[in-house]
Amino acid sequence: MKKGVYSNEPMEAIEFPLFPSKGVRLRRKIEVWLKEFQQVPYVSPYEDYSHLDPNSDIAEKRVAGFLHELLCLFVEHSAERRRLLCLKKYFGLPQKVHKAFERHPYMFYLSLRNKTCTAILKEAYCDKSGH
Repeated sequence: MKKGVYSNEPMEAIEFPLFPSKGVRLRRKIEVWLKEFQQVPYVSPYEDYSHLDPNSDIAEKRVAGFLHELLCLFVEHSAERRRLLCLKKYFGLPQKVHKAFERHPYMFYLSLRNKTCTAILKEAYCDKSGH
């Protein structure tokens, strides 16, 4: 795991709520990575991120947290992916921000209904038991 560079202040490793889909099994290597990723320090979407290595897991966790926070603001907890990607310049998101939806299938669901790709926050539609 690439930790990235951050200030000398201790950062808390906040775990994201994960909601596995029935029938979806991750490879062992990915499961191990996901457990390690959950232990990576969390940088709030509201904090300065300029000191982060953009290729680090900390920066990726910030992007996932940003997308989580943004989708929480919408009533339906979803938005067209292309519209979200238009915001990357304004919020300082990396060029490959779309990869966060694909790399975190326990957090986000991509719907390809009506020739439109919609990103959906799984947390809003799953209860605590994952059903």
